[in-house]
Amino acid sequence: MENQPLYKKTLLVVTFLMAGLILLYASPVAAAIGKITGFKGDAIIQSGAVITKVTKAGMPLNDGDGIATQNGEVNVTFNDGAVMKVNPYANILLQERQEQSGFWMFKTTYTARRITCMVGKIWFKSGASNTKNYLQTPTAVARLQGSDGDFGYDNVRTYLNMYSGDAAVVGNVIRGFFENPGISAAQKSSVYQALQAAYQQTVQAQAAPATVLKPVVQDQARLASLQVAQDVATIMKSNPDSTVASQASQASTVLATAITQTQSNLARDTNNAQQAGVTVPVTTTTVRPTTTPTTVPVTAASTTSTSTTSTTSTTSSMSTTTICPSPPCEPKQ
Repeated sequence: MENQPLYKKTLLVVTFLMAGLILLYASPVAAAIGKITGFKGDAIIQSGAVITKVTKAGMPLNDGDGIATQNGEVNVTFNDGAVMKVNPYANILLQERQEQSGFWMFKTTYTARRITCMVGKIWFKSGASNTKNYLQTPTAVARLQGSDGDFGYDNVRTYLNMYSGDAAVVGNVIRGFFENPGISAAQKSSVYQALQAAYQQTVQAQAAPATVLKPVVQDQARLASLQVAQDVATIMKSNPDSTVASQASQASTVLATAITQTQSNLARDTNNAQQAGVTVPVTTTTVRPTTTPTTVPVTAASTTSTSTTSTTSTTSSMSTTTICPSPPCEPKQ
């Protein structure tokens, strides 16, 4: 009886720890940063090595996910109320995580949302939070604050058309109204085409019968998806913003490990299938060389002005803007 209080205390602690473990393992690995709120036509989501078709509103989007549209559009709402429209024949990557700026004891931590446009056109409007919003392409980065505008990339040039607020950029950005680069740019984008091919392999892998060959085609589809992500990281390592280039380098290292493991799994499963007397089809997945985007100088047609209060575009013509050394890219006050 003297040990009863100790017993009860121990039981309470054990119960609390078990409950905590149950909650930990029952929770999703990563909380969604936003969701699909509308779509039409064909679009896909790439989440790691998994590629799925957009089939309904409400589908969650996580840090690191990609969206690619064909003859369709996708509307996205982020958790802080920021909204985005992805136009037809676009390929984008979503990132939202904690970043730091400053040095040593003077470092500050903040939430950064980075939307990378590999090809195509998007419209983006900031939310109500203090999240720092960066729109980026292989050749430039634009940091928005309390603003909205169109942003795009045609495999060579980066475009920005502000409707309200302000933006500071690293790299060369052509300001003013611009047309959607569309299907012609998508057809010339190696990343866009590789992602579409990887999706087709994923569909084929899902439809494959449950035989000894199924793990092989699943490995092939996973490898194709990972190599698309590696292509993006390789290209973004040449971004003029050092923060973006550093993040891409880190992602490339992680992806290289995942690709090596997947290649090992593919070799193992291929060997198992061959030992079972099954002919393994040659995969179309190869290690693709990636090239650094070419920067083409553009002669400014005229200067532009971006108002911090206007609700309509104040830019009627285009100009090339190169400001804000990196890092960091901060908006003008």
